[in-house]
Amino acid sequence: MPDALFAPQQFGDTDLIRQIQLEGDTLYFRTLDSLQQVPTSGGTPQVLADLSQEPPSEFWVTDSALLVRATTDLFTVPKAGGAPTPLGPALAPAPSNFAATQLDGADLYWVAETAGSHGIFHRTLSGSTVNTVYTTKDDLVDLQLVAGTLYFMDKTAADIEGVPVAGGTPSKLTDANASDRLVAHDGANLYVTGSLGDATSTNYGLYRQPVSGKAPAHLATGLFITIESALDSSGAYFGAPANVSPNQVDPGDVKPSLLFAAASATATELRWCIDSSYTLHAVAVAGNAAYISVYNTPENKATIARVKF
Repeated sequence: MPDALFAPQQFGDTDLIRQIQLEGDTLYFRTLDSLQQVPTSGGTPQVLADLSQEPPSEFWVTDSALLVRATTDLFTVPKAGGAPTPLGPALAPAPSNFAATQLDGADLYWVAETAGSHGIFHRTLSGSTVNTVYTTKDDLVDLQLVAGTLYFMDKTAADIEGVPVAGGTPSKLTDANASDRLVAHDGANLYVTGSLGDATSTNYGLYRQPVSGKAPAHLATGLFITIESALDSSGAYFGAPANVSPNQVDPGDVKPSLLFAAASATATELRWCIDSSYTLHAVAVAGNAAYISVYNTPENKATIARVKF
């Protein structure tokens, strides 16, 4: 095991660390049914909230608290720990199929399916009104907010489109495939896993697609079924789990890896990898270090590895 913030330990019966968020020298993380924290210097994790009655889907760090989404419900948890406080209303009427969210300061945007229609919706954290940005019968997934435009994947139309946050008619950015996914952005580019256009046996991988509409750059080849992303001022980091082989000479070499793409690079660099007894589940980057959630399947234990650059 490389430099770890704490000794690998068991979370629940067979749980793992599913999401990481950083604020200063504190690292917050989410398991299936709890929020916890640990110093970036390392130490014993502290449970901030037991959320077993309403398991969290994702969370964010805001100025005043931890904001948590549990399916369609929002609530806050004090950063020092404590009972969750509901933050109504629900994000979408049930039943709904949640596809993606984006938090921008006090504004939350999300993609959901309700009553057979897909839509992009919005509410402020302090308000009680849910606003509709865009609705369609098409199947929508993923969401990235760049400079006032919400970019999403339209699986039915097989393209990437963008719509202003204020609403309106979407514009197509580029052709895509229904299996392609938007995984991150850096303010000028979207990062996409898939094949962007006609799929072949050699063009599946990780792409950087400028929001200006210029041609994409094919950064890495591999079967990126899932990928975790994190950004800093120097570029984008991608955690590729054990079911991919990113630019490895040996196709059987499927070690979980941390890849880096500088803003102007035409290919990713391999920054770190770990043996295939581990799987990789979340990435966060701050300063000169990356923090990576890893899970040892044979031992049923998880920890957070620290990788210094």
